[in-house]
Amino acid sequence: MALKRIANSNTSFLRDDIKCKKVLKEANLVICLLKLESDIFASGIDDGTIRIWSIKNFESIKALTEHTDSVFCLLKLENDKFASGSWDRTIRIWSTKNFECNEILKGHMDSVLCLSNLDSQTFASGSVDKTIRIWSTINFECLKVIEEHSDLVICLLKIDSDTFASGSWDRTIRIWSTNIFECNKVLKGHKDSVFCLIKLDDDTFASGSRDKKIRIWSTKNFECIKVLEGHADWVNSLQKLDSFTFASGSRDKKIRIWSTDNFKCNKVLEGHANSVNCLLKLDKDIFASGSDDKSIRIWN
Repeated sequence: MALKRIANSNTSFLRDDIKCKKVLKEANLVICLLKLESDIFASGIDDGTIRIWSIKNFESIKALTEHTDSVFCLLKLENDKFASGSWDRTIRIWSTKNFECNEILKGHMDSVLCLSNLDSQTFASGSVDKTIRIWSTINFECLKVIEEHSDLVICLLKIDSDTFASGSWDRTIRIWSTNIFECNKVLKGHKDSVFCLIKLDDDTFASGSRDKKIRIWSTKNFECIKVLEGHADWVNSLQKLDSFTFASGSRDKKIRIWSTDNFKCNKVLEGHANSVNCLLKLDKDIFASGSDDKSIRIWN
């Protein structure tokens, strides 16, 4: 523990001098972010655009405009591909090389809100239609439709090779088997909708909620270990920054940096003029935040 605390004190994300180094302007609300390669990342926008950005100079490289409504989620796939889920009810598969759309996946009866890899051959999508769909990354066919949440599915998280989690407007987190796609456990504790999930390490994962709280859960027995308070409004996003820290973004316009050692908030970052919807680690000591204020902020 002593060694961990020493290492913790040296992590770049616990420095007192973290500041916004650049503000990238968008034409509409920024809903999601995804790192595509070591030198590029993508943003999903409320008007249906996916914008490709350079990490080196933070200039816009390309705008993908095939979606007809808001882009809510982005997911990196293998074989130089990535996926996007939209309010237009479709999932699009794109090339990271030429940014062309290779596939359009249909099946959800309402908007697609979240995506998560399960293994090298499958990924999952969650929707306003209350279902989770399992897709093949080989032929992009739907392999399974899961219907157990009683309300819209907002977030998904791969926990390990055997299990994944889903968070819902129904206030629960469900733990699923990736082998037979059965629900093994239902986690209750949040007093409102579960908006985001992030794995912290092999032993713990975190959930953020409309109830303004972050809960830390054990991946072994799925018991709640800790409840973190601090945000004054919905917790929209979570992002692991390094082995010792993670960040949370909220509708209160703030980003909080938390220690995974004692789960205390070490820093509060301000700058956004509206809700912080998404967070993304870009490099060793750089991360990005996207907001309803139509901007992406780069923090260092």
